[in-house]
Amino acid sequence: MSFRNRLGFIITGSEAVLGSLMKDTIVETIGVVFGLNKPSVYVKGQIAPSKETLLHSGIYEALPEIHAIFRAHDSTVLKVSDKLSLPSTDKECPAGSQELAEEVVAFINLNKSVRYFIIKNYGVISLGATMAEAGKLMDEMHAKALSVDGKKSK
Repeated sequence: MSFRNRLGFIITGSEAVLGSLMKDTIVETIGVVFGLNKPSVYVKGQIAPSKETLLHSGIYEALPEIHAIFRAHDSTVLKVSDKLSLPSTDKECPAGSQELAEEVVAFINLNKSVRYFIIKNYGVISLGATMAEAGKLMDEMHAKALSVDGKKSK
């Protein structure tokens, strides 16, 4: 997950466990520069940022009104996404790749008002103006998927 700040955005560190986030498990991303061979990510922090930093950076650039991004591997939502008629990216792309970031940005540019969607064969994205908004949408969609799947929500 990430949220926008004055200089860029704060994102969870690589391999961070969401249930135990601390100051030293998050990273401030202050710039992403796309070079000839590979992108460079400039951060302030003690650990490497999430491998999906390029994805988050692209979303923030495409949607200035978005200030929070939640990304998850929600197998329940993925299982019933067709029944819920959830929008999805077209192509499957390698996790953490520039190709994935570009695919998601292309999807967003065609669907500017979508705030929850599937990354094909990978996971889900929830967007919000605040962390609370993005988190609430993530929870609501998971609960909806549970009801469609016939399981009870916690």
